[in-house]
Amino acid sequence: MPGTFFGIETAKRALWATQTALDTTGHNISNANTPGYSRQVANLVATEPYAMPGFTRTGEPQQLGTGVMVASVDRMRDVFLDWQLRQETQTKGYWQSMNTGLNQVELILDEPSESGLRGVLDEFWSALQDLSKQPESLAVRAVVREKAQTLTELFHANYKQLDDLYNSLGNDITKKVDQLNSLAGRIADLNARIIQVESTGGKANDLKDQRDYLIGQAAQIVNLRVVEQNNGSVDVLVGGGPLVEGKVAHNLVAQVTGSSSDVGGVQFHWLSDGGPTAEITNGELAGLRDMREAIRAHDGKSGWLDRLNALAADLVTKFNDQHYKGYDLNGQPGTDFFAPPTPGNPVTAENIRLSDQITNDLGNIAASASAGGAPGDGDNAIALGEALDATRTDYRSLISSLGVDAQHAKNMEDNQTALVSQLDRLSQSVSGVSLDEEMTNMIRFQQGYNAAARLVTTLDEMLDTMISRMGLVGR
Repeated sequence: MPGTFFGIETAKRALWATQTALDTTGHNISNANTPGYSRQVANLVATEPYAMPGFTRTGEPQQLGTGVMVASVDRMRDVFLDWQLRQETQTKGYWQSMNTGLNQVELILDEPSESGLRGVLDEFWSALQDLSKQPESLAVRAVVREKAQTLTELFHANYKQLDDLYNSLGNDITKKVDQLNSLAGRIADLNARIIQVESTGGKANDLKDQRDYLIGQAAQIVNLRVVEQNNGSVDVLVGGGPLVEGKVAHNLVAQVTGSSSDVGGVQFHWLSDGGPTAEITNGELAGLRDMREAIRAHDGKSGWLDRLNALAADLVTKFNDQHYKGYDLNGQPGTDFFAPPTPGNPVTAENIRLSDQITNDLGNIAASASAGGAPGDGDNAIALGEALDATRTDYRSLISSLGVDAQHAKNMEDNQTALVSQLDRLSQSVSGVSLDEEMTNMIRFQQGYNAAARLVTTLDEMLDTMISRMGLVGR
């Protein structure tokens, strides 16, 4: 039969188990608002039963329970939900970068508004219509020149702002890579600590929570895949290469080329500019790269800045061609209205300007369609307005295209934000801390602890009776 202190041992195990469960509950309550924390549960199991010795054991139970123990303290996580959340977070990061960038382009172009390029083109067109009615008026001619000058200055301003945004996105890419490398270093450090804890049979729950939280932040930046290892560490793979291998973090390098004077692109490499290429296809990094190329493409496509340059060049060509066909105030053939391109120096939104002839003499504006009709004939001013219409139409098409792209990016970001929020709620339903549930557990474990303590008291009284009082009767 069991020994004298068998019951004491059983009660002691109950005290230890319920105390551990209470401590775990307290830990959950303390971290209810800690970002990335996963609810922990003390896994209570019955200890090995005591087998009664003997040949027959007649009239006695075959086995006698020995109490309870905490087999483990587990953190509540859903691996599949974690994977889904990382995947959708990457896509959210991509569209967030695209939406932010396109919003900035819309702010730069400032459409629709009277101060945007469309409004200035309309004012220039209206001034040409007035000139067709009063081609001999120097005041009207001055307005035409002023509106044209305003148009060139707005081209310059839009170019500079888009170019600044282009360069700013390049700097943002470098900063994001630095942030990703910093996260990789911290994940590798946590891997080392987790391996140390779990190699001795421990459970590194809190360290794993911190690591998963950092991986979630990295998933916002770049497309990644997480591979769990048997020693408790994880490998984080990005673009076909390891960002983190156990205790080792590998640095990603962004090679950003291109500036206001040339067109470039972005490439990602491991360790150095000459290292293996990393294929970045999602996350904020991919969004920033694609947004930068949407402003100034480097592979033959047209970005917003390229289209603005083409618009300026087309305006100069068509307007000058029509201006040549007219006659000025003195009956002389028209000259360049805008400064024409020169070899090696094409017209862009950055350098478009009025010709010196128009800047120096209002009479050089060729408003008449014939030398004999000058200055009262304003038919060429009407033709100039028609030439300007082509630019107005092209610009409306540009703005319409920008609006469609911006709305698409906004819708995609909104959809991804809603999806990530839903997945996060599902994840929180598994790993999040419910204070109501923890308070219930606290009461339950408190009652269990009190009962175990009462059992110790009862057994103590029984032992006291046996030791101190048995054999005293009749003395």
